[in-house]
Amino acid sequence: MENQHLKLSIIDELKGIPMVDEEFDCQLLVSLTAHHRSNISKNKLTPNQCIYPAIAYKIYAENTNLNTEVPESNELSNEHQEKLFKAIETIKAIMPQWVIYFSLPVSYRALSAPPETVSLTNHCIPQTIYLGVKAFKSSEWLEEVIIHELAHVWLGMICELHHFHEISSDERFILPSGTKNKDARGVIFAGHFAAAVLKYFEEKEKLNLGSQNSKDRISYLKNYLTGCIKLLTQDVFLDKTGTDLVSRLKIYEATHG
Repeated sequence: MENQHLKLSIIDELKGIPMVDEEFDCQLLVSLTAHHRSNISKNKLTPNQCIYPAIAYKIYAENTNLNTEVPESNELSNEHQEKLFKAIETIKAIMPQWVIYFSLPVSYRALSAPPETVSLTNHCIPQTIYLGVKAFKSSEWLEEVIIHELAHVWLGMICELHHFHEISSDERFILPSGTKNKDARGVIFAGHFAAAVLKYFEEKEKLNLGSQNSKDRISYLKNYLTGCIKLLTQDVFLDKTGTDLVSRLKIYEATHG
């Protein structure tokens, strides 16, 4: 029975990947993740408690040996909170099917350092998005940053449940952006955010809301996604979940290339 369970694909159960596949089952992923965290806490916390960012991080900090370094951060300024709110409302207006993704409790924090960092997330610090000052350079750029990091948050929940690759592997890759020293999981995360942001900008174009910048980003993101997939379709040591994620990204690329 155990072997049969291992053959099941979580990506098939979830009906795809978040923010890319329209039929993706958000509620199922949240439920599975909340129960997983509750189990890690040795059931000291209920699944409903485990959907909140601070509690989720505490569970991992107290019950695992991940030793994740938490970035220095503060609350967002009133000005940045207002810009964040407006950007999220713009995204939801253009992509109403994504409203459910924004219903997940997410903590947005202002990065203290380093100043050159635009934004970051870490699946070991669940549902927390750190925004640097550079994330707020324009409204459209902030929209892209939010989608980029929210995609990481949702894919990060799948990563909490299943490994994407052979974690003992020392394989390292250079992303199409030039970022070095990424493992296979990092390349999958990169390809996924590119697909999600690409989907957003393409929808803006359909609604005649695009700009020259969004047209340029569409071209860039298509090449970026293709580059990530090329890296992942080499002789890479992926687990079943990783293989299924790459397969879904390839399907998306084939219809949006």
